[in-house]
Amino acid sequence: MTRASQDQPSLILPMTSVGRIKHGERGAADNLSWYLTVLGEQSRLALLHLTRLWAIEGDPPDPTVWIQARRSDVVEMIWAEIQGALFAGIVVSRILDPRAVRGNSELQLRAHERGDALRTLLSVADDSALLSVGEVRDAFEHLDERMDRVVHAGDVVSVSDLAINWGGCFESLRPGEADGRGGMRHVNMRAFAPDAGYLIYDDKRLDLWAWEVELHNLLIEIRDVHKAQPARDRRAPYGAAKPMHWSPDEVAARQERIHEIRALLHSEGDWMPRPSSRPETVDLVINDPPE
Repeated sequence: MTRASQDQPSLILPMTSVGRIKHGERGAADNLSWYLTVLGEQSRLALLHLTRLWAIEGDPPDPTVWIQARRSDVVEMIWAEIQGALFAGIVVSRILDPRAVRGNSELQLRAHERGDALRTLLSVADDSALLSVGEVRDAFEHLDERMDRVVHAGDVVSVSDLAINWGGCFESLRPGEADGRGGMRHVNMRAFAPDAGYLIYDDKRLDLWAWEVELHNLLIEIRDVHKAQPARDRRAPYGAAKPMHWSPDEVAARQERIHEIRALLHSEGDWMPRPSSRPETVDLVINDPPE
């Protein structure tokens, strides 16, 4: 294993100055500058995932590729990008509109003040898709709880999960609403409708295209706020810190071990094994035009 040479640094530990600024010295947004930076980076991360998602359609876009993509390994790539975008999106949502903040009441009050100030500063409307992403993302994060509800409902025998829909979606049925199949229900879980631009969970929808546009608009607002701020004092404060080196021998051993494992799994063609057993899945296909 190659060690760092004398021309290479032995330690690189980034530090970001978030020191308090005396009130009135700079623009009103200055106390929010760290939040603005994180909003910008997370918005870009979400857009990076969305850009790679829609790139599957090709150039020029051919939306019908999603019909073929549903039956291939591309499905996993699709959902990897969706879940990556949702994670970044929920960070943006919570900075702009903090809900339950852990800690004492003073922290909760400050969090809500911060959210109000940022939404005003960045012209974020109350009905913005930037704030509604959490409704869908929460179901993805707490998937185990949703699965428990299905398993123990007593009248659910099928689901749409990690589904790629085309042309529409299932209407959610509540207990007692199933007319056929002995009162047994089908339930919407995680579904992506690329032709309409929706991400769906049960009866909740996230308009991915509206969200994409608002992420772009948010970045423009952040850029304009930064431009309007007076120049910063280059003497930014940094706190006392205690750097710690890893053990070079331990790092080298860890690197060698993971490289050996990866090489072995790749050579055996078993890098990402698929489960040998999974629930049976069928497609409901309707050829009649919509009414």
